[in-house]
Amino acid sequence: MYSSNVKNTVRLIVVIACGISANVFGWGGDGHKTIGAIADQMLAGSPTSKKLKTLLQPGESLSSISTWADCAKGFTYCQKEPTPEQKAFATANPQHHDYHYTDIPIDSVSYSEATYGKTDHDVVQILKESISTLRGNPGTHQFSKREALMLLTHMLGDLHQPLHVGAVYLDANGAIQEPTQPLIDSKKVFATEGGNKLHINGTTRVIHGYWDSDAVKTIMRRKKVIDPAHLATALLDANSKPLQIKGDLDKAIETWADESLTDSKLAFDGVAIGNHTENYKDPKGGATDGWAITLPTIYPKLASDIASDRLLLAGKRLAAVLAQILK
Repeated sequence: MYSSNVKNTVRLIVVIACGISANVFGWGGDGHKTIGAIADQMLAGSPTSKKLKTLLQPGESLSSISTWADCAKGFTYCQKEPTPEQKAFATANPQHHDYHYTDIPIDSVSYSEATYGKTDHDVVQILKESISTLRGNPGTHQFSKREALMLLTHMLGDLHQPLHVGAVYLDANGAIQEPTQPLIDSKKVFATEGGNKLHINGTTRVIHGYWDSDAVKTIMRRKKVIDPAHLATALLDANSKPLQIKGDLDKAIETWADESLTDSKLAFDGVAIGNHTENYKDPKGGATDGWAITLPTIYPKLASDIASDRLLLAGKRLAAVLAQILK
């Protein structure tokens, strides 16, 4: 028989291997659940936790609902198909795929001063509207309070993933360019879609997926944990001090976007980008364009260090935001 230590090691290896090969978890799954679990642990037994139960169904937690917005898109790590509730949300919000990110050029000073990449329904604006809705003031999209909670829990996590905020725009030779609509339209400058068109060593693995999956799996390996609940505990063990958010939450959200923008610059530092080609396939098997990239040897430590900090901050901030809203 295996000892308990051997069993845990085997399970950890299996989880890491599956996560890296499938390339669908991380901030798309384990990362989001970790953020929710951090907030769950910090709010346990509080008045806020009791008020959350009026918006949650029996058995739900912030960790379990943290992937709801991805599941509404039909992501493969969810149930076989979206629930009736998720389908109704998707029907009422045909642009909901765009709610998860904002593609600010990495050379921008800040989200507020960026001249390209923002929309009126990007992750920053959806977070602001979700908070307003939970306060009783529905906005343009007329989210229900339950939908607003689902979106806040998920999108606050997305906001802390650097490649959900900062983006590179490239010319055909792989050089970073300043995007403008005329240059994009004329195909002199190309969008990389949050790094989803930047293929590691020319394979199907992309740098966005690396941050969604591999970076989180590396943290789990370094912390010797095998699931989001234990990762949340390990991160809080290292720094359990709660956060207090002073001032306007809308301004805080833009400040947090700026942090991710800064980290996105580090995410592309030292990354070698090749020439633009049409030799790739999209998730449905169709032809698409992209660039082959090579990551520096220090990348696993760099990415996991940044991701560890961002996951912990996102979880603490989720708890603090909910405590402020649901007084």
